[in-house]
Amino acid sequence: MMIPLALRPASVRIKIAYLADAFNNYDAAVAPANTATRAIGWFSHPYFKMWENIGSFYTKQGWQNLSDLELLELWNAAFRLGYTDKDGRSVSGPDIASTIVKWKDAGWFRYEHCRNGRHQVAWKFALPAASVAIVCLTGTWVNPRGV
Repeated sequence: MMIPLALRPASVRIKIAYLADAFNNYDAAVAPANTATRAIGWFSHPYFKMWENIGSFYTKQGWQNLSDLELLELWNAAFRLGYTDKDGRSVSGPDIASTIVKWKDAGWFRYEHCRNGRHQVAWKFALPAASVAIVCLTGTWVNPRGV
């Protein structure tokens, strides 16, 4: 299956981030900033680095092979009972709960949900625009929805 973290729904991505944060304690002072600020030095931006670390944690746990439903079940169990990662480190439910508060206070929760909304709008218009471009360039109609 191998689903990259970036392709997961925002609700699942954020829950994975909460777990990764419970283990790695990211700096709450890291701001997502705006698109222009990040674009200038995207790969060195602290928010990008934090998500790179979350992605590594996700991969190391082997979660790319799980469905969204399985990940949500894992999250619910971890929140109630705690979680032990592949390295044998453990966090408790209250540790995970404190990361939820931190993510909301730092603005990361809101930012990720707003970002997800912008991506959905972009994709809604990107597929038809790509179809028009293909028709204009090749003279052949390709329906992106396969209908």
